[in-house]
Amino acid sequence: MAGPPACGHAEAPGSVPTLGRGAGFAVATYKVGGGMFHSSTMHSILAQISPGDVVEFAPGAHVVGVIRLNGVSLTAARPGTASIKGQLTYSGHATITGLTVDGRVNLVDQARVTIARSVLRNAADNLLVARGYSQATLVDCDLSGSSTTHPALYAEEGATIVLRQSHLHDVPRDGAQVFDGAVLEVQDSRITSCGGAAARADRGGKILLTRSSIHGFPQNAIVGQNASVVHADGCEFWDANSAIAVTGRSTATVTGSKFRDLRGNGVYVAEAATAAISAGAFADTIYPAVAVVGEGSVAELATCLIERCGVKWPGLWVDDAATATIRATRV
Repeated sequence: MAGPPACGHAEAPGSVPTLGRGAGFAVATYKVGGGMFHSSTMHSILAQISPGDVVEFAPGAHVVGVIRLNGVSLTAARPGTASIKGQLTYSGHATITGLTVDGRVNLVDQARVTIARSVLRNAADNLLVARGYSQATLVDCDLSGSSTTHPALYAEEGATIVLRQSHLHDVPRDGAQVFDGAVLEVQDSRITSCGGAAARADRGGKILLTRSSIHGFPQNAIVGQNASVVHADGCEFWDANSAIAVTGRSTATVTGSKFRDLRGNGVYVAEAATAAISAGAFADTIYPAVAVVGEGSVAELATCLIERCGVKWPGLWVDDAATATIRATRV
């Protein structure tokens, strides 16, 4: 005997009612592709789905095109066996789980979307764009292959992108860009082998790195410009020009991090930027481990170790117009 229809809208062919987020509130799971009582395509159910519903994709490739979703979650019937191709624009609260997404995911209007155990790739554009105070949280995800003209991740207008236990790699441009008060949080993750910077903050953007490794860059790895903020706690940096570069009244706070095998500086501070570095270890940088350059630039080093840094330079460089305070640090 069939169960009751989903609350608030008629039960559609290929849907299975399931319990929703709120007590007593029923939502529907729509199964797309690959079986009896399944809908053939995503477009065949767009008129029926409502906030809180779930769309489950059968194994195989699914073309979804350009669609807008409000609080509708997407999942794979079996994690890692289904892919969707298209451009998704999200509002509301939702999840994407166990899918390969070949295309761009957009978040707008304070959306909250968690993407878990998924693969994101898009050779034509960004992987993910967040605007309008939205938040995207990516957990245990693999991100690669964005276009040659766009960063893989982009956030502005106060939005937040969180990478947790994920790997962002092998993109032709910057791994991430955050502007205008937007935030990139990287926790227990890796950013490797990008054609530009690992992450770039401008116009008050924030980059917050925790227990993460950053390596494999032809340019400076982490860049803060124009009153932006960079925090790094328990991170490791290698194989880049300078690991962290802050300019234009930006600030860097670096705690318990390691810097090695760099073609530039460990931390570069210029144009009235400031840096506070504690419990850091620097080794084998071509230029000084820390360089403080230009009028108004300030750095403080505490309990740091600097070894074999500056091939033709001193291990620490502070020019006449800048200021540095050094405590319990061995150079």
